[in-house]
Amino acid sequence: MLLLSVVALALAACEAAAAPGSSTARMTKYFGAYADEALTTFLGFGFTQDAASALSVTGTVGSESDLITTNDVDGYTYVGVVNGAATYDPTASFLAVTGTQPTEAGAEPASGSGKGYSRWQDVSGQTGVWYESAVWTVSSNGALSATWINPGGAGVTSPAVVHISPAIATFTSMTGEGNQIVRDFPEAEGVSSYYRIVPETEALEGYFAVFSDAAKTEFLGYADVSSTASASGGFSLTQDASDALIVKATVSAASNLVPVNEKDGYSYIGVVNGAESYTGGYVVVTGTRSTYAGAVASTGSGSGYSRYDDVKGATTWYESAVWTVTSDGSLSVNWVNPGSTSVALVGVMNSDTNYLRFSSSTYGYTQVYCGIVTEVA
Repeated sequence: MLLLSVVALALAACEAAAAPGSSTARMTKYFGAYADEALTTFLGFGFTQDAASALSVTGTVGSESDLITTNDVDGYTYVGVVNGAATYDPTASFLAVTGTQPTEAGAEPASGSGKGYSRWQDVSGQTGVWYESAVWTVSSNGALSATWINPGGAGVTSPAVVHISPAIATFTSMTGEGNQIVRDFPEAEGVSSYYRIVPETEALEGYFAVFSDAAKTEFLGYADVSSTASASGGFSLTQDASDALIVKATVSAASNLVPVNEKDGYSYIGVVNGAESYTGGYVVVTGTRSTYAGAVASTGSGSGYSRYDDVKGATTWYESAVWTVTSDGSLSVNWVNPGSTSVALVGVMNSDTNYLRFSSSTYGYTQVYCGIVTEVA
């Protein structure tokens, strides 16, 4: 049995992912959207962009495995799942991921009165909350699914993640029917996503830099964090590292870039297009609201949807979870059209402007290489 010692439990958008070190990109829902071990006001684990606050777990590749944690602030050693009843129905409910007492592999759920059985019960004050710990199937790439054992021994597997919006609560949870939860909770941000164990070596932080080619033959500049108020509404280039946009990322695909020093209040660096479908031309790199991995573009009227719209007074379509990041920090974009078909885009520049664009074609543009670097060689 292969043992995985890991840094964080992260959200991922597809179970088919490569082992650490592979050149095949992973699909992640958020860059660095880790389970936060310190958010004790939540019934489960909240989310954080900071790897230093991430829940650290160790899992064994195989089925009916325990996830062991060493940094749960409430003193729980096991990361399990809880349900409000002994029998779990994935079409009508979900399993909350939280700290629990241990249960045996293949055992029926347990419960107890008072505190010390699960974080969920401790925080909520509910009694008779049912829990199981040895429910995890861990793949060789760290992908996770949970199988709840109902009374009588029948297992119910729940691979899909539901992210409940802050209007209700925000915590890690799993279900077999994410869309059902969305219908039950209209405010919920339910998506078809997955959990993964993400090694620390996959976390990147550095400057958003632009080069002439993948070999980094010529350094063209950094994305200028001070330029988002310019007439372009995007990012122009600067040679000054003190003005460079700094982003956090995880080696993955269909994911978000999280800015460290974006000055306009946007929590994501995404791209905007003039229409919901990309059919040619280019998209502009700018600060945006968030979209989920694999989701089609969003739009809105007024300010606060993208920096481009704020500056231009336009109404465009935006996507944030579009970035593919490789282990060397290189960046590319996949715009998702209606029908969930994606279009691969590469970085380009135009002679009449120096702000960052991505396009499916280099016609009329010069292709450039965009990447996350800690310094320019």
